[in-house]
Amino acid sequence: MQKRANNESLNAFFNGCLYFSAGRLFRTIDRLAANVFRKMGLAPTHAFLIMALHESPKRSATPSDLAQVMNLDRSTVTRLISFLEKKKIIGRSRSGRTMTVTLLDKGNALLPEIWACWKDLYRGYCFIFGEHEANAVNRMIVKTVRQP
Repeated sequence: MQKRANNESLNAFFNGCLYFSAGRLFRTIDRLAANVFRKMGLAPTHAFLIMALHESPKRSATPSDLAQVMNLDRSTVTRLISFLEKKKIIGRSRSGRTMTVTLLDKGNALLPEIWACWKDLYRGYCFIFGEHEANAVNRMIVKTVRQP
């Protein structure tokens, strides 16, 4: 019985910590997202980069712009770009010191499947957490981390 009391006490301790609760939520959603996008051979961040380019003017952007939109380090975005460039999904061009990344036809062709995966992801986490709760948590997170 002592072991159970210690586990309950430890759970209460961790459940009261935003760091651990947010990490647990992230790991749950990340695992679900990875499973949803696995059939495309893409990580969710690759799909998000493709979507970000699709929504960008002229379907192109700089790595710095993408890093800002995706809230990732520029070096992480550069690795994502390299992966997608090798797959001929995006292309890079240079004008002076400015590098621009452009969504290619192969990337545009992936968009319907990417959007379907995002819908599957939404349905998946709504199933786990409940639609009302999932949407409420998302709104709260967006409001909390909104940058000026």
